[in-house]
Amino acid sequence: MELIEMMVVMGKNRMIQLPEEEVKVMGLKEGDELCLSYLVDDWMEGKVNGAGEFLVERVR
Repeated sequence: MELIEMMVVMGKNRMIQLPEEEVKVMGLKEGDELCLSYLVDDWMEGKVNGAGEFLVERVR
């Protein structure tokens, strides 16, 4: 198993655009529903993504 990372830039209106090659590899198509997940520390008040990372998952 290998972890793949990609760099993207958040654009206008908070738009995140995935590279075309990665979209093909992930098997995504227009209209697919995606879930973004991130971890928060239990001891922190509020929902702060201290690591600044999240996971993208296609909803099946």
